[in-house]
This record gives sequence, C-alpha cells and structure tokens, in this order.
Amino acid sequence: MITFRRTFRRASLLLFLAIPIGSLSTACAQPPPDQSSVLESVRQSALLYTGKLPDFICTQITHRTSTAAFSAPIGRGLNSSAAGTRWDVDDIVEEKLTYIGNSEQYEVLKINGKPAKGVDHLQLQGAFTAGEFGTALHDIFDLDSQTTFSWDRIEQIHGQKVYVYAFRVPQAHGAVVIHRAPDQQIVVPYSGRIFVDPQTFSVLRITTTLDLPAGFPIVRADRTIEYKPITIANREYLLPSHSEVHMQDSARSYVNEVDFKDYHKFVAESTIHY
Repeated sequence: MITFRRTFRRASLLLFLAIPIGSLSTACAQPPPDQSSVLESVRQSALLYTGKLPDFICTQITHRTSTAAFSAPIGRGLNSSAAGTRWDVDDIVEEKLTYIGNSEQYEVLKINGKPAKGVDHLQLQGAFTAGEFGTALHDIFDLDSQTTFSWDRIEQIHGQKVYVYAFRVPQAHGAVVIHRAPDQQIVVPYSGRIFVDPQTFSVLRITTTLDLPAGFPIVRADRTIEYKPITIANREYLLPSHSEVHMQDSARSYVNEVDFKDYHKFVAESTIHY
C-alpha cells in the first residue's frame, strides 16, 4: 500500500515562501492597471489571514476513491471528468478538525459510517494532505520566497468576478513529497493559480500542481482549495469549504474530495477544584 503524507508542505521550517513584487509579467488582455498594488494587497491579506481566524472546530468529510491507473478518467467534483466511474476503492472518512493557535489537529471519528478508534490521521492509507487553513496561502506569499506571479485572466466564481494570477514556487522553497513503500522523500517546485476577489483582495480559490521529476513513483499531484464566507460566533470568516486532491502513480489513481462542515467556535472546558 502507498501512503502520501502531508504532500503540500514547506520544505523546511526555516525556508518560507514569498512574493518578489518586482517579478510580475502580464499575459492576457485587460489586466488591472495597478497589478503590483493589487498583488501587494493580496499578499498582506494572505499573511494576516491565520492571525484573524478564531479557534474553532469543524467536521472534515473526505470521500476517497482509487482505481487502477489509466483504466478511467481522474476526477470528480470541481475538476470532474469521471462522473459515474466505478472505483476499486470508495470510502468516506469523517474527522473532527480542531483549529487552535493556528494549528490543525485531526481526530478520526468514522470510516464508512463505522466508529474508528485509535486511527491516526497521518496513518490513513492512500493520498491526503493538510494545510488548507492558511498554510497554503502563507507558503505562497511569505516575504522570504522567490515566488513569481503573472497575470492570467478574469473569471467568474459563483457569479462573482475574480482576478486570476498564475504563480510558481521554485524548488528551493518547494513542497515536500513523501512516498511510502519504498520510502522516498523529495522537494519539488510547484505552480498554480490564485483566484482573487478584486474588492477585498482575498483569495477565493487556489489550484496547485507539483512539478514531479521523471522516475519518481508519483507521476501526478494536484490540489484545489475553495474558500467561502462562514459564520462562527456571529462573525464571518473566509474559510475552506471544499478541497480536492488528485494523485497518480504508475499503478493507481487517487482522488480525495474533502468537505468542511459544521463550523463552530472552540471553547475550552475547565474545572476548578477547591
């Protein structure tokens, strides 16, 4: 069995990602006239994002599917091209996700509707990632990075106009990819697109593709994260609502569709004994 652990992650705690504002280029028609100003505003919003989040709890439901490679198209949901595909592996993992002090903690509650005791999030077989709650944004926009950006297009998300920018993170500040059986770990560059609200400069969607080397067991790894306004304790926050992970090795294709539901504020319980 192959396990992909924390696929999208900083290469080191000492290596952070950032944005050199001077490395912009324009590609498609009708870019905003002040691209540097727009991206600087997006960068500031992204770096302040986690600091504004409250401590909270939500339910993370992951629909995991897998099939023999090349036997069927890859994808459902946001990047759907395989509706109706019969998958060899098809299960649902329900977890309690606790977000405290800018850190994510996972507790596996059920697998296919049955209680799961003693199962660790990092020990789940198959493909999975973490970092939807701010790490992905931070790793693109941190000031010490060499991330480059270029104008792509204007698009609509749920009827809302957004600016789309392409980005690329070099290998020196890239993503850690771990492949088990055999155990291998590499650092790779990655690229993708950010979808920006031109009014608030918030990122509403991130798409990411890893640039994997020839000969590595994993031949494809993509992720999409969608953010939506969520109300917690009578305040509205932009939080992940859906995420998709698509991976493929020489033998199998893996798709994880993740939904985040039932957000509510984390309240610590304490007892005082006299």
